[in-house]
Amino acid sequence: MVAQRLAAEAQKPLELTEEERAAEADRQNELRRQEGISEGPPLPQPKPAVAASWAKAIAAVMAGER
Repeated sequence: MVAQRLAAEAQKPLELTEEERAAEADRQNELRRQEGISEGPPLPQPKPAVAASWAKAIAAVMAGER
């Protein structure tokens, strides 16, 4: 009986209070800030050839060639 109750409780996820959730979110954000990571998933990086093509096009527009 006791073993069944303990097993059932072990299956439940730990429930955090609103304050504990906020504190954990603050802690995670502080760790991200210290590591230089912005919130959210990382932005995809363009392939080098695409980045070079865009850089060339932007430079041409800024120089007034287009």
